[in-house]
Amino acid sequence: MEAKSNRFTRLAEARVNKAIASLRSIGKLSNRGHYEYSEEEIKKIFQTLKKELDEARSEFEIAITRENKNNFRLKD
Repeated sequence: MEAKSNRFTRLAEARVNKAIASLRSIGKLSNRGHYEYSEEEIKKIFQTLKKELDEARSEFEIAITRENKNNFRLKD
């Protein structure tokens, strides 16, 4: 059976690399020779991406906070 940390590392690397490839693909849409777009459309794309990234980070922060709350200590 695969250890949880090894599974996390394997999946995190694959998913982050996939996200990077997708972001690079979005960047290719900037070529005005092939595409027409407005500043408002670009703003909406990046606001949405930022929101999703912030939400993903928040999930990690919530998990860490929850983990820390479950550990009672009289002294640090």
